[in-house]
Amino acid sequence: MTESEATAAKDGSAVPTPEPIHSCATLRQGDVVNIQEINIISGGAKTFKTPYGASIVSQACDIVLENRPNISVAAIKFLTGDEAKKARDGAQSRYVELPFYHADAFIDLEYISTIDKSHLKKFRAAQGVDPKDTNEVRRVGLALGRRFSRFAFPDEVNPWLRPLSSEIRKKYDRVTSPLGRALQEIVEVRIESPDWTSRPLDLVVHMIMKAGSVPEFNLDDDDDGSSEVRPELVNFLNLGGEIEKTPAQVANYLYSIEPGQPDSFNSFELYNIWHGLSQAFARLCKPSDRDAKDPKINEAVKSVEAQLWSDDEFPLSRCRRSEILDVDDLSGRVPLADLENRPTPDTNATTAHPSHSEARNDPQERGYLRFLLPGRLLRRIGRRRGTFE
Repeated sequence: MTESEATAAKDGSAVPTPEPIHSCATLRQGDVVNIQEINIISGGAKTFKTPYGASIVSQACDIVLENRPNISVAAIKFLTGDEAKKARDGAQSRYVELPFYHADAFIDLEYISTIDKSHLKKFRAAQGVDPKDTNEVRRVGLALGRRFSRFAFPDEVNPWLRPLSSEIRKKYDRVTSPLGRALQEIVEVRIESPDWTSRPLDLVVHMIMKAGSVPEFNLDDDDDGSSEVRPELVNFLNLGGEIEKTPAQVANYLYSIEPGQPDSFNSFELYNIWHGLSQAFARLCKPSDRDAKDPKINEAVKSVEAQLWSDDEFPLSRCRRSEILDVDDLSGRVPLADLENRPTPDTNATTAHPSHSEARNDPQERGYLRFLLPGRLLRRIGRRRGTFE
């Protein structure tokens, strides 16, 4: 049974018809080759059946250059139900979705093999990614790179970060809740340490927001009262001290007053609430009681600090010193792209900005990104698989 026949028999729908491979120059990352088995080493060569074929995970440059004799392929797998949802949401880096090829098709990076290019002409291939869809090409490349470029936080540090990543994963899809709504504005969470080999560590949690989510303000010009803070907010956030609220409590307060109301929050108040939310998230970075019984874990971290950023202001220098917290739900399925066609932010904008919701919905006030978030470009370890070409 061919790969197309196997797929059609599975759910009644067909995949693109594979065409003969006349030259490697016609192949691209994500293309699906009708290979029926690949080799996995397990106490000797072991055959792994791939009834739905295998997708090319090598980059285009590795595929077409004559001095690169081999390419890497990974098995195609079909997922449905909860498993497919988790894979689409980015919760499982093992899988990379190929909706252009088939709605249920995923690259399974658990099973990768190397093939000599000279043998490729024996097979047929079909496009797995629409080459005209730049966003889709980038998404697949980044997803492949993610599998190999994720930073391995020290074992004794992971228990400190687990509550933060767990909270984000649990609440992100609950978009009707205040916390889920707030999480939609977060692009990335990055963790910084001056030296990952030293102990104890001083960690910085960088909460990186969509441009325009956090209003701008000018403390030197408060004629309009934009730098005033109502007493109840000072008490709620314990400004000047350590916040004692949970992320859910801060998010509830953030959205307790709808924009446009007479008593809606001003820009400075909104900034402080968002910063309070980032602090509340950082407070989650504590090991469980069980993990804390291990001295290596309990003594691994000395402090956890939160810093709030807009994604068009997060500096490259901080990106190089930090590592992304692998909560891929935040990034969404489509990477940032086509920025050259977006208008440049107005550098002469007034200091009194609209509320966060208005700024998000009004393209003139939102402020478009000036550059791609560096953390999505510097996939150094996974560069060969994840770099866009």
